Amino acid sequence: MIGLDSKDRSMLRCPRCQHRLVFEGASRDDEVALNGVLKCDLNHAWRVKKSVPHLFDAQALGKREQVVDIVYDLIAPFHDAAVDHVLPWLEYPSGPIDRMKYIAELGVEDMGNRAAARVLEVGVGSGANIPLIYHAAGDPAKLGYWGVDINQKMLGAAVRGAAHATRRLRFAYADAHCLPFADNSFDCVLNVGSINAYRDPMLGLREMMRVAKPGAPIVVVDEELDTDRWNCLAHKLVFRALTFFDRITKAPLELLPAGAVLMNHFAVSRYFYCLTFCKAPAPR
Repeated sequence: MIGLDSKDRSMLRCPRCQHRLVFEGASRDDEVALNGVLKCDLNHAWRVKKSVPHLFDAQALGKREQVVDIVYDLIAPFHDAAVDHVLPWLEYPSGPIDRMKYIAELGVEDMGNRAAARVLEVGVGSGANIPLIYHAAGDPAKLGYWGVDINQKMLGAAVRGAAHATRRLRFAYADAHCLPFADNSFDCVLNVGSINAYRDPMLGLREMMRVAKPGAPIVVVDEELDTDRWNCLAHKLVFRALTFFDRITKAPLELLPAGAVLMNHFAVSRYFYCLTFCKAPAPR
């Protein structure tokens, strides 16, 4: 089920000014926000509909992102089927992307018994990673999940999929360049299939690091042609088609923010890398 209670709202921040937000509107008896607005002390207002806050300004998106947003509107109905069935065929004979390899990088198996452990997925899409994250956690009773995206159709699919879930999941429409969360809020952060197309990939990485706790793994997965494999002309052409809208076509190692500590970098399939880094712990 989808929820947004007072504890959830306390970690939200205005994406324009990073000030705290106060909810005004209809709630259930357990204080779960339903419909209304979130306002900061500078009177920036953001609507909440069916417990999902809309915390980004669509006009702030770059032209490239607006085009990508339209593309995802068109492919949303068959996106997951294409990833699961068409992409593996195009990668032949490599096999499909191994999602559990990058899920393992989050370290959620150690978080199931930790009170109030929080996972953030930036660019949640239709929510395909959610059941994998909870499965990896083992005992996920105390594991809290937030998923954010800018595309209404993709996030809408994730929200609908969570409507009958036994665990309470949190979602928000949000721009990865100005995440609406307080500093040091999450125990791990996941971003799959979007950083390469950001208008400012470095800013996106910096925002993910800002909201992650020191030492928390930040796992980024996107397109990169695995040069350790033999790639024929067809593979190269497919990769070019997959990365048509991307600003970068490799793991953004050189864009990691100051203070980032590289933890891992490897290929999860012929066309996708996994990059894991964290924010260095504060000096004692």
